[in-house]
This record gives sequence, C-alpha cells and structure tokens, in this order.
Amino acid sequence: MARLPVLSIVAAVVMLGSQSTPAYAKPEGKVAVQWLGHASFKLTSAAGKVILIDPFITGNPNLPEEYKNLDKLGKVDSLLVTHAHGDHLGDGPVLAKKHNAPLYAPAVLC
Repeated sequence: MARLPVLSIVAAVVMLGSQSTPAYAKPEGKVAVQWLGHASFKLTSAAGKVILIDPFITGNPNLPEEYKNLDKLGKVDSLLVTHAHGDHLGDGPVLAKKHNAPLYAPAVLC
C-alpha cells in the first residue's frame, strides 16, 4: 500500500483522472460518479480511469446483491481508503491485488 495523507485524496483523484489526457485536450467521455452504498464510491474519469473510494462492497448491507460481485465492477485503476474501519477499508486490499492497482491510504493504515 502506498502512503498518502488523507488531505491529498482529492489531489490524487484529479491527477489520476487526468493522467492520460493532456491538459489542453478536451476529454471524450464524461465523469461518472456511482454511489455503492455507505461511504463507497466508484468514480470514472472522462479519460476512463476508474477510482474506488472506501471500497466496502461485499459486506455492505446498503448495496444490492447484484453489485456485490467484485468481478462485475470492471477494471479498477486506483483505490483510495480514508481510514481503517472495516466499513471503509472493506475490499480494498483484495481489489488492489486483483487489478494490480495502487491502494492509497493514510500513513497509519499503510
């Protein structure tokens, strides 16, 4: 897990979302935000990068069963975890390994 201060999470989302698109180019797609229940979100940037925030998915009682299959999430480029409570860390380590994606979290959690 990479070390990242909590206050840098927004900066990481902006950077990851614009990585493959030069600042002067107009992105083709649109930004999509999907709430996955509780504090979990799936962000898809205009460039197609997928970022999961607090990926509490399989154990999330607020998420319908059809969304709890981790294989149906599609690709994941990066994960951000705000703190170590189970309802925020959730499936982060499993998804990071599955997609070979970086998982950013506060230094104490790393």
